[in-house]
Amino acid sequence: MIKSLAVSALAFASFVLAPSAFSQTDEEAVRETVLHYFEGGNTGSPDRVAQAFDTENGHFYVRRTTDGEDTISAWPLGEFASVFSNAPPYERAGEFAEIRIVDDSMAFVHFIITMPGREFDDFFLLYKVEGDWRIVSKTASLELLEE
Repeated sequence: MIKSLAVSALAFASFVLAPSAFSQTDEEAVRETVLHYFEGGNTGSPDRVAQAFDTENGHFYVRRTTDGEDTISAWPLGEFASVFSNAPPYERAGEFAEIRIVDDSMAFVHFIITMPGREFDDFFLLYKVEGDWRIVSKTASLELLEE
């Protein structure tokens, strides 16, 4: 009986003192951050999109070709998030193509978004600051699909 109680107490203490089985891994947290962007875009919620971004320092880099001339511009992520304000819900599918986490503080994510007639390859750079993952850089390529 005493041996059984000691084993039970030891098992209980190891469960209570060990990191929670329910705590989120860095990869899960990175996925959740990117999904805030994706789902916020799907539902027209700029607040949800902004949850994913470092809205003060982050940028969306865009390469455009106009009249045969390439330009690159940077768009602050706080402004980009507002694009989703009152946007109609999108019919989009998303999938993670790659997630790479470096030193538990930086992550690279390749996320593919498919919607009618278009496919985007989104590339995100995230930093973990004070325990939260935030997108600090976003860029994307667009492929027009035949329907």
